[in-house]
Formats: sequence, C-alpha cells, structure tokens
Amino acid sequence: MLAGEFHLSHPFLKGQINLGTEISDSHRDENFVNIENVLPSNNLLIKEINTAVYLEMMQRLGKIGFQIGVRYEHINSNYYENKQKIEEQSRVYNKLFPTIMMIMPINRGMVQLSYTKKYNRPLYSQLGGRVSYVNKYLYQSGNPNLRPSYVDNISCNIQYSWAMLMLNYAHTTDKIITSALDYGNGNTTLFKNMNSEYKMTELQLGLQVSPQFKRYYPALMVGMFVPFYKEIYKGETKSFNRVIGIVKFNNIISLTPTCMLSADLSWRSKGNAENMDMAQTWQINAGLMKQLGKNWKMKLMINDIFNSARKNCFTLYSGVREIEMAKFFNTRSIECTLTYSFNTIKSKYKGKGAGNNEKDRL
Repeated sequence: MLAGEFHLSHPFLKGQINLGTEISDSHRDENFVNIENVLPSNNLLIKEINTAVYLEMMQRLGKIGFQIGVRYEHINSNYYENKQKIEEQSRVYNKLFPTIMMIMPINRGMVQLSYTKKYNRPLYSQLGGRVSYVNKYLYQSGNPNLRPSYVDNISCNIQYSWAMLMLNYAHTTDKIITSALDYGNGNTTLFKNMNSEYKMTELQLGLQVSPQFKRYYPALMVGMFVPFYKEIYKGETKSFNRVIGIVKFNNIISLTPTCMLSADLSWRSKGNAENMDMAQTWQINAGLMKQLGKNWKMKLMINDIFNSARKNCFTLYSGVREIEMAKFFNTRSIECTLTYSFNTIKSKYKGKGAGNNEKDRL
C-alpha cells in the first residue's frame, strides 16, 4: 500500500478553513493452495485506488463553535481471480459525506451535537471468495459481492465538570452480517458474509464519571447498547432487540511522579449483536507503568487475571439454522513493553497519518 495526504489551512473570519486531499493505492494478493483438493485452490488479487478531497470550516458565533465539512471520495476497485478480471466484482464508487458539529459551553460544562454520514467498507479478508475449512461441520468464506455499509450518525455529548453523558443514534444501510448456509451434502454449514436486507438502527447511551483525587484517578463508565435489528429466520422475520449492558471501571494510582499502578474491570451483559445472541463476559487487568529517565518507559501488564474472558459463546440465527458456538481464546497473559521515544521535544511533525482506514482493511 502507498498512501499520502496534502493539507492546507488558513484563518477565515472568526475561525479557520481547511482543504486537503488524500490518496491511497492498495494491492492485496491472496494465494490459496490445497494440494489434497479437498477445497479448490485459487489466486485472488484486489487493486484499489482511493482519491478523496475534503473541505471543512470552523467558525465561532459568540461562545458557540461550529464545524461544517464535506468529503468526496472516488474509488476504483478491480477484482481478479486466477489472473482474470471479474467485471461484476470490479466497481467504481463516487460518494459525498457531510459532517456538521456544534459546541456550546454552559457554565462549567459543554454540549456537543453532531451529524456525520460515513461508510464502512468490507475488509479485504471479507471480500475473498475462497472457502476455508474450520471443522467437518463448518466452513467459512468471504463474499466478493459485498457492498459498503452506509451509516447516518447523530450524537450528543453533555459534559459537566468530571461527568459526561453520551448519546449516539446510528442508522445503517447494507450492514455486513454473518449468514449460515447449507454446504455440500447439507450436513455442513457455511459461514458467509452478507449484506443485510434490512436497515438497522441502534442507540447507545453512556454515562462516564472521572473524578480526580490526590493520587487516585478512577473512571467509571456505565452504558447500554440498544439494537433494533431484523433478519429472516425459518421463513419469518425475527427481531434482535435485546439490550446489552456495559460497565468499564478503570483505576490509576500514582505511586510517584514516574510510577503508576492500574487496575481495570470490563463487563458486558447478554444481548443481541447483529443476528446473534451474545453471552455475558467480563475480565480484570492490572498493570505497572514506570518512566525510566527522559526517553525510556516500561509497562508490565497482567491481562484477564481470572481467565474469565477465555470462553466466548454466541448463538447465530440465519435462514433455517440456529447455531450455538463457543470459542476459546488465550486471553490470560503477562505482557511487558519497553518503549524508547526518539526526538520527543524537537519534532515538529503534526501529521495524523495517511491511509489509516485502508491499513485497517488490509
């Protein structure tokens, strides 16, 4: 992948105007060879050029701040299978994405309202057409016909002193979900990524409090995720509206100006995510962070102390199938990180990095 960004900014009236362009050129080559011929071998190549132009303006009207922006993207995606270009999966996108935000201070607090239209393009691994063997009852594959998901997002954040209330509404078209299909003789299931036929809506509510004491810095976040999903199951429309509760409790204790202890708890309740019933999960992490001189930093972490997040259970509903699965992960671990920072004061580079979304997809 090769990516670059050019950005210009200039004072304008009581604010600033920004203009820029971002370009990325990506090639992903995937070779799958199965010498036993249990599954067909194939070669997949995806070439994409993404050119974007964006314009945003920030202004102040009294104490109220406004930001208005627009981003135009032109994407040329070419899909090759066994060195042959597949026209049906090779696509051109031309899309416009607006952004509006208002910030209004109130005494010791602040209110922020925003609207954003964005999109989530399929990961390259989700676009692969090859079939992978999981076990004798389960196979999985990507889907080269996947379309991007488009999201209209409205959010409101209200902050007062060390407390913040967060509300977020999202309306998604063509959401990418996992479907279960018959494969082979009918006793085997194929997991395949598909675009949902239904428009999906979700509401997120959260309250975060972060008081500060002399050497103790706690941060408690309590929230809920309210889905409004529908999918076809056994020939009927099945609703997935079960709320997921979330608790995150992070704690930092400053032992000295250069040494800190941390202890973090995260918990998620049962609930619905896409077309799945998710089981409850929780874990506790603890760590020690130490600054060693001017440039060195050491971090020692113990992740998932009680091994409680190792088992991840869910039930997927798709077509005529109801599939219960349990996945086991190595979540309990000891991690030691030693970091050296170069040129910490003199560097004047303020870029945010080009092609970040494309790197995530790769």
